[in-house]
Amino acid sequence: MRRRLYLLAMILFIFATLITTVFVASFNPRYYTKMYDELAVSETIGVSDEELKDVTITLFRYIKGKQPSLDHEVTINGQRVEMFNEREKAHMVDVKNLYLKARFIRDISMIFVAVMLVISLGTGDYLDYNLNKKIVKESLLIVSVVIITVGVMAVLDFTTFWITFHKLVFTNDLWLLDPATDRMISMVPEPVFMGLVYRILVMVLAEFAVLTLAYFGLDWMDKKNDSRRTISA
Repeated sequence: MRRRLYLLAMILFIFATLITTVFVASFNPRYYTKMYDELAVSETIGVSDEELKDVTITLFRYIKGKQPSLDHEVTINGQRVEMFNEREKAHMVDVKNLYLKARFIRDISMIFVAVMLVISLGTGDYLDYNLNKKIVKESLLIVSVVIITVGVMAVLDFTTFWITFHKLVFTNDLWLLDPATDRMISMVPEPVFMGLVYRILVMVLAEFAVLTLAYFGLDWMDKKNDSRRTISA
């Protein structure tokens, strides 16, 4: 039973790490500034670069629950207007709720991981290299199936992947925005999200590489212990 709980804790740890990776990549202002420049977003919308940066920060703060509304005025054609319309704001309510749910799941997962870590330290299971390497191996195999499936879909046909993702996580069609009326789709067009997803995949691969090295390290220590026991016998 304890072994299954350790396996669950390891899987939850990996997914919690993946969620954190998505957050780190998604809320990186420098990435958006770079993409805004490459795609000439300021010119497309008709706002200054500085205003666009301010709107981005407002968007981040709102999604994270640090700001009560998305009300933000910008100057377009010499007039002060609201950056986002009601449809866009309604969609961002859904995005904010999705973020808060993901953050809650991550935090609860890490609490469970911490509890199992304490149990491992108390029972001495952390010194059982054979057990630990099997848990790392099994959890990597299980999570890899999900990650590889998502990664292949994103690389082969990003548009279909992106539409499927939205249909799965949202219960309405508010995410279907029109560049003729909705500035948000001009602010963050598909190339921005495509680049973001690819950056996340690279970061995830790096994390899996570290976990793979951890597995080989545990395997080496397990074999070393076996050799010592054989010599002692």
